[in-house]
Formats: sequence, C-alpha cells, structure tokens
Amino acid sequence: MTWSVDPDGRVATILISGGAPLHTLPPELLTELDQILHLAAKAQVVILRASDKTIRVKAEQSFPRPSAADSWRQWAPLGHHVFDHIAHLPQPTIAVVDGLAIGVGADLALACDLRVATDNASAGACEVGLGTIPGCSETQRLTQLIGRERATQIRDSTPHLDAATARAWGLLTNVTSAVGLEHYLDQLVHSVLGPNP
Repeated sequence: MTWSVDPDGRVATILISGGAPLHTLPPELLTELDQILHLAAKAQVVILRASDKTIRVKAEQSFPRPSAADSWRQWAPLGHHVFDHIAHLPQPTIAVVDGLAIGVGADLALACDLRVATDNASAGACEVGLGTIPGCSETQRLTQLIGRERATQIRDSTPHLDAATARAWGLLTNVTSAVGLEHYLDQLVHSVLGPNP
C-alpha cells in the first residue's frame, strides 16, 4: 500500500494493494490503511483506489473453518473501525472503482462520499454466496444509499450490478469511460476543491 500527496498538499491518493492471494484486506493492511489516513489528515481531498482493479473476497474463502472464524473475529472489529474512520473524515473522500468492487471492496467504496467508476466496472455484494453476512456496516450504508428493497435484492439475488445500473440505483455516484477516467477524476477533484486559496 502506498500513498502520495500532490505538490500543493491538497489531494492525498491512497493506492491499496489487496492481500495475496485472495485480493482481500487482511488485518495488517487495514491497520496500515488506518495509519495512512491519519498521515493524510492535512489533505483537503482523499482518493482511495486499488492497484489491481479488484479488492474482493474470492468464493473459495469459506466459513466456518476454525482458522477462518478466528480471522473473521479479528478482522470484523478492525474493519468497522477503519471504514468508520473513512466515513467520518472531515474532508471529501473519493473511491475509484476501475474493475470489480464486491465484498470488502464494496465496504470501502460505500464508506466514501463519492464513488467514481469506469463504465466497465461492477459493484455489489458476495457474502451470501460465501455463507456469511456483510461486514463493516455495509448493510446499513447500502440501505441508506439505495433503500431497503434494492439493498436486499443486491445481497440476496443480484450480487453484481453493472456500472450503469449501480449509478442509477445510487450505489455509484459517477461513471465515466475507462479511457477518460483520469481526466474525469482530475475535473471532479478540481470542482470539489475549488480555486487555490
């Protein structure tokens, strides 16, 4: 996981690398993300994006094996803490979805104020297929954003939404082309920041 700040010190970008081989955010990466969020506190906008286009929970991660259950007990409180930290940051936060955001990736995106995706991205839940429940307040945030009926549909029967549908439902706030993503993101950040003081 790496992070950088633009020359003016106004925009912090956090590049998240998922934990191999499951493309998840294990406790050590969650702790590192929490520390980086504190270091980036002086920035006026915080952008979070994945390095490999995917932060998710793969289907082969099964429960309730004892080792997995122990890991979940360690991960869940820390995940709640870190994603609540993101959700309560005083500056605007932008999640960039250029690929697949399900499971923990969806948790991360839902904690941000703006969720910008490319038109070939998809987002949603995967926990029902794993025999578990969404963590890190995903159930609450998803319901607040898109309503109980659609949130239930995503969790129970339509786990992955294409970008256009996710935008129409309110799961994503902005959708652009993959080719134009960086330019679109620059324009969005500029509009959020306003002119230099």
